[in-house]
Amino acid sequence: ITEVVRKDQIISIIEQIKPDVVEICKNQHGTRAIQKIIECAQGDPELIEMIADLLKVHVQSLVEDINGNHVIQKILFTFKAPDNEFIFDTMINKCEEIACHKHGC
Repeated sequence: ITEVVRKDQIISIIEQIKPDVVEICKNQHGTRAIQKIIECAQGDPELIEMIADLLKVHVQSLVEDINGNHVIQKILFTFKAPDNEFIFDTMINKCEEIACHKHGC
């Protein structure tokens, strides 16, 4: 499905998951679905910005979760460095807390 989905459909999916995005990212199956959305957004500034806006206040929570950290890793591997600034900012500001957490390293 993710290979043939249109941009407007991805936008609709992102809009629909907003209220539950953290729970979805932390779910064993949901994390995979979010990672597919991240793949679909690669190279599209509008979609990348939507994802960053959606997740920026949840970075620490996701990094410290066994499933959620895969979402953050996928963003780091998929998006270019400037698009990852929202992750870098949290990592800098919460460095000690994240480094001391078992999933945060």
